[in-house]
Amino acid sequence: MSRTTRPSRLASDKNIERFLRLWKNPFVERAKWIESLVKKHGWTTGAELGVMEGRVFLYLLWKCQELTMHGVDVWVQKGVDREADVLEDFNSINYGYYKNIKELSAGYNVRAITHRTTTTKASQNIEDNSLDFIFIDADHSYEQTKNDILTWSPKVKDGGMILGHDLNWHGVQIAVNELLPNFKRSGVETCWYVLK
Repeated sequence: MSRTTRPSRLASDKNIERFLRLWKNPFVERAKWIESLVKKHGWTTGAELGVMEGRVFLYLLWKCQELTMHGVDVWVQKGVDREADVLEDFNSINYGYYKNIKELSAGYNVRAITHRTTTTKASQNIEDNSLDFIFIDADHSYEQTKNDILTWSPKVKDGGMILGHDLNWHGVQIAVNELLPNFKRSGVETCWYVLK
């Protein structure tokens, strides 16, 4: 009987590096910006809402070896019931992204935590005041961005940061202006942030 072994952290590092070489900007600037904040503030726990292909999630695990990341996404095609207890989508490209992320991050063991569910349901599994930062990049509608800010902000420790992407999307812009009027533009892509 053969025994399956978990890939090492070094193997995950090399695999992620190869995977990320396939991607070009703009994600690199966004990921490097978050990496700089993680290292500057000594953050050890964060969450990305809206992981999709996993570029930022995997980059941060690779470059920030003390960081534990929660990655939240439904990883399903449009038309699949995202609120279902069991997401019945195992053949789409989005499920392929999920499988790829799980394989590439396997060597990071407990540092790479994926939540294949809605951001609202995933928030119920995260303690309040337990994260150093969140990065909001999920559903860009006004209602869902507002919901992500309201549901996930309590998860961030005092002195931590709420980060986000796609401020150029109308729904994101309205929700951020309404709920976080003191936000600042990062100067990197369409990213924004606010101190909690």
